[in-house]
Amino acid sequence: MKLLLTGVSGLLGINFAQEMMREHEIIGVDRGKLIHAPFKVLRHDLLEAGALDSILDAAQPEWLINCAALADLDACENNPELAKRLNTDFPRQLARACKERNIALIHISTDAVFDGEKDGFYTEDDKPNPLAVYAKTKVDGEWAVLTENPGAAVARVN
Repeated sequence: MKLLLTGVSGLLGINFAQEMMREHEIIGVDRGKLIHAPFKVLRHDLLEAGALDSILDAAQPEWLINCAALADLDACENNPELAKRLNTDFPRQLARACKERNIALIHISTDAVFDGEKDGFYTEDDKPNPLAVYAKTKVDGEWAVLTENPGAAVARVN
C-alpha cells in the first residue's frame, strides 16, 4: 500500500515512517529538515499555495496520514495565526482534497484537547476542553477534518 505522510521529519512522523516502511511504500512530505531518508521525500511547504494539489498529484497515495502540526506550545502562543493555519486550516484543505481524490485520511490530533481535570482515562465520548492555542487549534482541526470528510479518522495521541 502507498502511504503519504505529512510532517515526516517530526518525532511521530519519522518513527511512523520507519515502522511502516517494512510493509508499505512510504512517501514523506518535508520542508527540507530531513536530509537522508530511507524512503521517498517530497520537499514542500504545506502552507504554500498549490502545494497540496502538487503533492497529492505527484504521490497518488492510497492513504494519507497527517502528522504535520505546529506543536511547539510557545510558538503557538506567540503566533496563533500560524498555529491556526497549520493546525486547523491545512487539515480542512487536506480533508477536502483527500475526499475529492478518494484517498483515505488519518489525521493525527492530540490528547491536549482535554483539560486534564478528569480522574482516570479520557474516552472518545469525553468533551474536549482545550486550554491553550495549540489545543484549541487542534480540536478545531479535528472538527474541520470530520466536517469536510466524514470518512476520515482522527487519532488523539499523546
